[in-house]
Amino acid sequence: MVLAGPDVLAERVAYVDGLLGARAGEVELNLLIQRVIDPSEWPALAEAFRPSLPPELVDTPEEIPTLLIGSPDEAADRLRDLRDRFGITYITVLEDSIDAFGPILERLR
Repeated sequence: MVLAGPDVLAERVAYVDGLLGARAGEVELNLLIQRVIDPSEWPALAEAFRPSLPPELVDTPEEIPTLLIGSPDEAADRLRDLRDRFGITYITVLEDSIDAFGPILERLR
């Protein structure tokens, strides 16, 4: 499985919006966060993630919408950006990242 980059996400959101038509503004769009990663952890995880990274984003994995790589402030800003750019208003975080997501959630309140 290759994680989708922002261009693919934009295409998928546009497709769904097209299907929804006038109802598009009434529907919440969900994004499943695959992993919350502290920047200090990324070097150790990079090789394991390499097969899942889109080739054009191997050097900039922080651009992958379903990975939150950065400090809690950076991750919160990233989620705000996803909301503003793509209309993502509903976030699901996998259980193994739920503790790391806590400080991010505090910044979003």
